[in-house]
Amino acid sequence: MYFDEDEVKKILEILVNNFDKFELHLDLLYKGTVKMSSKHDTLKKMNDVKFKWGVKDGSELVKLEPKLKQIGLINFTKKMAKILPLSKKIFIPLMWIVNNRLGMFIYNK
Repeated sequence: MYFDEDEVKKILEILVNNFDKFELHLDLLYKGTVKMSSKHDTLKKMNDVKFKWGVKDGSELVKLEPKLKQIGLINFTKKMAKILPLSKKIFIPLMWIVNNRLGMFIYNK
């Protein structure tokens, strides 16, 4: 999200090189949303802060660090849909694509 692809790769390398095992839960940004930093409700109020990297489904992290295993992916749209007014429920399919998601990964040496 706030790191570019090379920075994410370096962080993952540091983790696998310094721990025997871990479970990692990451807030993942959809790759198409990276271009819309200036429209984000929080980022548009900040100077020089932008999204740098996003993913489709989390598998991109496993490609960056093949020692990781993805064990889950939660899209937050289902929970959000419950609180949306009826007039906005038509946008749920679009929200499913662009909404943030939680990626879950494990590493065992």
